[in-house]
Amino acid sequence: MLVFSSGLSHFSFLAMGFILITASLTYSKTEIDSSETFVARNAAVPIIPPSGRPSLSQESIELALAMYGIKIPHNALHPIFDASLQDRGLTSRVAWWDQATIKVGPPAFVSWALLGSTLAHELEVHCNQSFFLINMLDKLGLDGVGKAEREAYQYELEGWERFNLTKKEMTLIADTQEYFFPEDQKNQKVGRSEDRGSMPGWLARIIR
Repeated sequence: MLVFSSGLSHFSFLAMGFILITASLTYSKTEIDSSETFVARNAAVPIIPPSGRPSLSQESIELALAMYGIKIPHNALHPIFDASLQDRGLTSRVAWWDQATIKVGPPAFVSWALLGSTLAHELEVHCNQSFFLINMLDKLGLDGVGKAEREAYQYELEGWERFNLTKKEMTLIADTQEYFFPEDQKNQKVGRSEDRGSMPGWLARIIR
């Protein structure tokens, strides 16, 4: 999940966008390609997670990072456990040039597989996306956040073998993507935390 805020004016943001959009796209693609290469090289290494669910702790995050070979990008801070977070994960920046802050919530600790997949979602995809570009696309009505989230969820689904995700966990990921970030924005069910209402508890998340 992504959160972005900035004090720049609307005009300044758009003006800077036309200058930096090509560089942002190139940088994001290069970083994601690098992550995919790293994943491919380590895919053949068997991973045997501890038995049982991971504990709700920072130690579980550290172990999952090590087990699945998830690297922390240079533009991100170390992920931290946040007991109050209702979503599996959250990547945020106060300004687009800041280092990303990554928080991991209790819903990610259902299994080691889901915890690893969540960390990859945040660190290997969102941290390598251009928050500047995403925000600019949103300002232009081009569904920047939606596109970024769909890319991250698809990354999880394509990497199911790496984390040994179960069919139930893959269905959870796919349903969450479709519920909050459908290709057709007219079908989007929820946009803000206050809109959650009666939606399924396992889908609960804060988007902005």
